[in-house]
Amino acid sequence: MRLNELVGKEMVNIYDGLRMGTVGDSDMLIDEKTGQIISIILPNRGNAFN
Repeated sequence: MRLNELVGKEMVNIYDGLRMGTVGDSDMLIDEKTGQIISIILPNRGNAFN
């Protein structure tokens, strides 16, 4: 899958189904040699209780 195909996708926590945000709003750590995504860093989406 190409990066431009990922941008509109929504990240969902596989443990509780909580929507975590879109890939386009995140930062990614990518291995320069293989092109694999090592980690996706989502912005902190505070709520009224934080």
